[in-house]
Amino acid sequence: MAEKPDKKIFLIDGSSLYYRAYFALMKNPLFTQSGENTTATYGFVNQLLSLMQKHHPEYLAVVFDTKEPTFRHKRYSEYKATREKMPEEMAAQFPRIVELVKTMGIKVIELPGWEADDVIGTLARQAAEKGFTAYMVTSDKDYMQLVEDNIIMYNPWHKNGPEELGPEEVEEKIGLKPEQIIDYLALMGDSSDNIPGVKKIGPKTALELLKEYSTFENIYENVEKISKKGTRENLITYKEDAILSKELVTIDIDSPVKAEVEELKISLPDKKDLITLLNTLEFTRIIDQLGNVYPDFADKKEEYTAADRNYSLIKNRAQFDNLIKDLESNNFWIFDTETTGLKTLESEVLGI
Repeated sequence: MAEKPDKKIFLIDGSSLYYRAYFALMKNPLFTQSGENTTATYGFVNQLLSLMQKHHPEYLAVVFDTKEPTFRHKRYSEYKATREKMPEEMAAQFPRIVELVKTMGIKVIELPGWEADDVIGTLARQAAEKGFTAYMVTSDKDYMQLVEDNIIMYNPWHKNGPEELGPEEVEEKIGLKPEQIIDYLALMGDSSDNIPGVKKIGPKTALELLKEYSTFENIYENVEKISKKGTRENLITYKEDAILSKELVTIDIDSPVKAEVEELKISLPDKKDLITLLNTLEFTRIIDQLGNVYPDFADKKEEYTAADRNYSLIKNRAQFDNLIKDLESNNFWIFDTETTGLKTLESEVLGI
């Protein structure tokens, strides 16, 4: 990948991260002592902090989809109609996630009637024009159509570690240039978004057609020359579906988002507000990580936690015996184990 400008901006597909965070932890849900479900909230902020610790971005925004119908829904009423409704316990956590991200000094963007990918595409193009390298943080293959020299698709959840896709990497991964991805998606459709595509044309056939004819339009200009009868007939029969699908998969980089790139610079959060909120959510492990992201927090964590927590470290047998006596005087106890990870059957215990 070619060397990039020093100025970087990370644009996070918040809705994608929200779903990923919830479903990754749903088998081991997290609750506060008051009963608040914090499963998705914890997963979300943990992934966000991990990204910030790795890259230390100065500019960052989290973009969410909204409930309002988009131009795609208006164009095709069945768009995303097959998706299951969001679980109630997941939906209930969304306001907390937004509150927490904002309290962290990060811009949250929601544009009614527009999807996150349209907003991110618009902001990425604007940022690139101003000399930034824009990193679109997502695992959604649709974003590959936006990739340019200074617009990178960044997938931190790839099975082999974080994946950065520039134009060369897209071509290596898919076999097509970024500008061909729209046509590729239009031909094969997308069952997750209920986009029809052309019946019986999958990734392999779509790739073969674009390798030979280069563009969607050129395929149809030469459709009678296609030797495979089934492919030729399906292209002709389902041409309207193909045209519709191309409209639906095209990310609109002219969405009316009003945020300027300079407005997306991370601001230093109010220490007390952030740590108080994290204590309310009982994210003590997250508090320990703040110094890695906000250097000014490193020495002052105890200043804000002392009023809320009463910790003591057991260093010898006498202190342990006193702990046992304290426990014996109570009707019940709650133990929190510190482990090497979140997978119950695979993690090792570090402490109690």
